[in-house]
Amino acid sequence: MITRSLALADHTVAYVPESLAKQQPTLTLTSSEKFKLCNNWNPSNWPATETDIGIWYHWGCQDFVNYEQSDLLLIDQFHPVAFEDENNKKTLWETPSVWEQTILITWKTESFNYINKLAIKKRKDLNHSLPRELNAFKRLSDQHTGLTIAWEHMQDEQCYITEIDRLAGALHLQLDLDLVRQLWQSWRYATDTLLNNE
Repeated sequence: MITRSLALADHTVAYVPESLAKQQPTLTLTSSEKFKLCNNWNPSNWPATETDIGIWYHWGCQDFVNYEQSDLLLIDQFHPVAFEDENNKKTLWETPSVWEQTILITWKTESFNYINKLAIKKRKDLNHSLPRELNAFKRLSDQHTGLTIAWEHMQDEQCYITEIDRLAGALHLQLDLDLVRQLWQSWRYATDTLLNNE
């Protein structure tokens, strides 16, 4: 949700279907066009929601160097283990300055069971190795001095808009907050629909 929201900004790489992977690093879309692509929440097939659009170097459909050479800013996402692996390999980035623009999602202990339930419910196709991810998150948190957003703040519409506006300001991004609001509302509706269909 956070990456999709921030990627609605001007001058950012759009999350697109694989059919546009070859054009992705330099494809310029309006915020409204990006919104239409990102607003694909599907409570009956959440894996498709997350895999129908993406940043395509992750799947070998594009070369990372093309994103580096692009004039567009890349808003990417990683689970903790994948980020830690990339950080240790130093293939995609080599300097600690990456931390300045890394946003960690924090959470309160009492929220964890619900977060875990959502993860399992939304992505039944994945093997959720939570102990490994949590250990990696702890190690990354110990090094992280950059931006954070609390998971709990993502659950309330106005709080989320305020937080995304703060993060966009820190990253020097111009966002249409009305589109972010519409994206959040659609995400919330799809999430609630998924949970209510148990």
